[in-house]
Amino acid sequence: MALFKQIGTDYGIVASYWKITDVALNSLDGTARVVVSGYPDRDIRLAGYLPIKTLQYSVSAQDVQIYFPSSLDIVQVYGYLKTLGDFIFAEDA
Repeated sequence: MALFKQIGTDYGIVASYWKITDVALNSLDGTARVVVSGYPDRDIRLAGYLPIKTLQYSVSAQDVQIYFPSSLDIVQVYGYLKTLGDFIFAEDA
């Protein structure tokens, strides 16, 4: 699973294919960290190239309880990302 959303980069290239590359749950305070990496397209990602942009989000304990109530299910994490400003109107890829 991934998301399709065109987001500009510092390189003047648009990243369109976004893949979650790291999710970490802090069991002490209930917060989470989500890292999403952007590529020009799916084929570049599958070819093993490095991302051209990386975004990191800190998820509050309250949002973890709302969006990931039972576990950090990857589908739920993608759903959460679609509520954020960067990924509003993103499509499943």
